Amino acid sequence: MALLFGMKFARDAGFSSILIESDSQGVINDVRKDEEESWASDGHLIDDIKRSLQHFEDVIISFSPREGNQVAHFLASHALNCNTMVAWIEEVPFWLESIVNDDMIVSS
Repeated sequence: MALLFGMKFARDAGFSSILIESDSQGVINDVRKDEEESWASDGHLIDDIKRSLQHFEDVIISFSPREGNQVAHFLASHALNCNTMVAWIEEVPFWLESIVNDDMIVSS
């Protein structure tokens, strides 16, 4: 559901190219499959994701282990305590800067 929400946000913001990274290898594999319909328990979500991909000109989908993206893990944990939607487009909030910097060092 988070992937669908992110794609909707990107489409509404006018992005034509997206990079999707997930620490769920199963979701990445299912989205990449050429099947017309998924009969898995979460198949309706996978089908919705595949339909949503058609709204973008360029799409890159990749697996990123949780250890490789501490920012996403931190934000997911933080989101559990949020009651409203928050989006940062160009600047990172000061309380997140050190985590972003640490994640960039580990990734390089």
